[in-house]
Amino acid sequence: MRKLKNISGDGYEPCQECRSLVSAYFRHDGGYIDRVTGSSLTVIDPTGSLGGPSAQLNVTGTPYRNSNSENSGAFRLALRIQPTDKLSITPSFFYQQQRIHDEVDSFWLSASNPNKDQFAAPLFAQIPGYLNDTGEPNLNRGDNEMYLPSV
Repeated sequence: MRKLKNISGDGYEPCQECRSLVSAYFRHDGGYIDRVTGSSLTVIDPTGSLGGPSAQLNVTGTPYRNSNSENSGAFRLALRIQPTDKLSITPSFFYQQQRIHDEVDSFWLSASNPNKDQFAAPLFAQIPGYLNDTGEPNLNRGDNEMYLPSV
């Protein structure tokens, strides 16, 4: 607790009490789904009656490991000013940032091996003959920011 003094001398009462609050956090969520490229997609069981994978992606590379990772952080600053016993003012500022490398939430069983904790999803632009070539990997990247001032 710190007392502020009236420096101007123009009749304002000194601040009875001022308090500040500062908080921050950072979080990294590691990904577990790899983005893979493949040369072909082979149909194993077109009906799905065998209970296993219906297709197999012949994986040729893994350009992005742990692709669905995410970083997020936030910062908050608040200052409580109480010029009198009956009045307090608390301006504050909140900032949040989120960076998503690839917002893939599901894996392809045909490109994965769950028994060995290996999960993968293909880069759609790079499966010849099955999906349209877009020329760019379809990573669902995203940056989100939020600013929230208040009194």
